[in-house]
Parts: sequence; C-alpha cells; structure tokens
Amino acid sequence: DLLPVTADTEGLDTPHISQSYNWMLSSLALLISNVFLYQTKSSIDSTATEKLNTILAVAEQLGANTNESNSNRPVFVWILRDMQLQMRHDPKSEMCNKLEDVHLRKLRQVFREYDCVPLPRPVDSEASLQEVDQMEFSELKTNFVEEFYILDRLVFKHAMTPPSIGTNQINGAVL
Repeated sequence: DLLPVTADTEGLDTPHISQSYNWMLSSLALLISNVFLYQTKSSIDSTATEKLNTILAVAEQLGANTNESNSNRPVFVWILRDMQLQMRHDPKSEMCNKLEDVHLRKLRQVFREYDCVPLPRPVDSEASLQEVDQMEFSELKTNFVEEFYILDRLVFKHAMTPPSIGTNQINGAVL
C-alpha cells in the first residue's frame, strides 16, 4: 500500500536565514508535495499574507515554464493555529474574504485546490499547553479534536496520490 510521505520545514521567518534559503526550501516543499500546509497563528493578518506572497511567488515560478495539468499541482491548506475568533463564514470563504485579489488569483493559478482549517487551542490553560505533548488525544478540547479530524480527512484525501512532475512520479530517484 502507498502511504503518504510528510515533510515538515522550518518557517519562512527563521532568524539569521537568508531570503534565498527560504526560496529554496519553499521550492523543494512545493515540488515534492501534493498537499502544502501553511500554518500561521490565530488569524489571517498582513504578516501572514506577506509570507504567503513568498510561497505564491515560488509556486508561480515553478509552474511558469511548464505545461503541467492542474492535477499535478499541490493542494494548499492554510491552518490557523490557536484560532479563537468567531468566523462569520465557513473557513475557506473567510480566507478568500481576507486575501487581496492578487493573492486569490495566484492561489487559484498555482494550486489545484485551496482551503482553510482553523484549529482552536488544544487545551485551556497555559500549564496544560506546556504538557500537551504528554496528553492523550482524548484529553484535548472537543472543538480542537473535531477540527483536527476535519484537517486529517482533508489532508489524507489529497495525500494518497503521489506528486508528479509531468509523467514522472516524485520519488527518491527523481529527486
């Protein structure tokens, strides 16, 4: 059976790291991913959209010189970690309402699909947050567990098909 492969990269705002490193890291992640998870804290704000702009620019460059079908492009999922604000609409619509038109246009152009999943804080207290890695999943807040299952289903729905460039599936030999 084919199992999805995951890669976790450091953030785009790591201190003392050059912008060219961020571009290379983003490029590699976009090339080998069929689901690209973009995680920010709390809400969609100007800092988060600036970093998104870097990712979109890299994705646009990677797709600019190819005749890739839409099915070969990754899916983009924005994870809003520790989300505590009440959304007025469903998360995807909320994301679309907060992004500038240029971001939405690029998002549609470079990704096969896109979505947004808010993850509330998994626990209530700061003390519990410091020990969350030692807790059982069933001990976490119910709304966190529910949203996590939504994210889990969304990722695995798209992650079971290996990414490809042209007709070549991405594997160690292709990389």
